[in-house]
Amino acid sequence: MKLKLGNNAITAREKNIALIIKLLNKYGVCSRANLAAHTGLTQASITYITKELIDWGVIHEVGVIEGTSRHPSIGLSISPDKFALLGVQINRDYIHVGLFTLSGDI
Repeated sequence: MKLKLGNNAITAREKNIALIIKLLNKYGVCSRANLAAHTGLTQASITYITKELIDWGVIHEVGVIEGTSRHPSIGLSISPDKFALLGVQINRDYIHVGLFTLSGDI
């Protein structure tokens, strides 16, 4: 019998958060409507997740940008200086350590 790995609500939520952060890194500034279009998530889901990310300080609103159908939208962007990521690679012959911003800058 083959073991099936399922998704629960927490796993799906974490994947959606990671996807939104990845898209904001890729495009720089996006509206909530653009994020919904690129992810396939509902507007309500995007609004809920981005509110959490704003509350945590991971992303911030950058002001009005041109949205879909030429309606103005609020742009969202990564807050690169708020958090840092530490990467460590350990090998038999060496150890590499890197400190990165959320935008991927060293």
